[in-house]
Amino acid sequence: MSVYYYHNDDTIKTIGSVSLANPREKATVISVLVKDPDISYIEIGPQEKRLRKGATLDKPITFSWDVPYQWNELTPKAFNKNGELIYEYRFAKANVTKAEDLRWYSTKEKLKLDFK
Repeated sequence: MSVYYYHNDDTIKTIGSVSLANPREKATVISVLVKDPDISYIEIGPQEKRLRKGATLDKPITFSWDVPYQWNELTPKAFNKNGELIYEYRFAKANVTKAEDLRWYSTKEKLKLDFK
């Protein structure tokens, strides 16, 4: 099994993830690297098993579960110190699933686009 991530210079990026589901092993792991000092913490996971971890600049933050989840069940989000959502992990556009477009997007940019 292998996973490829497109290289980018984003200020928050997923540096690896895997969802493993076979008869003997089940797991989900996702690691994120933060370079934006405005990010205070990250939340990832389905509602009943959502995890929150504080952000540390330039150090991988790894989340894991002992069950397999698809990336879209995890709804990764990054928040500032005031608890405001500032990044979402998603595709750039609904119904467009180009692999290189699955990344963290600023919610500030989304608001700008919504008002155009």
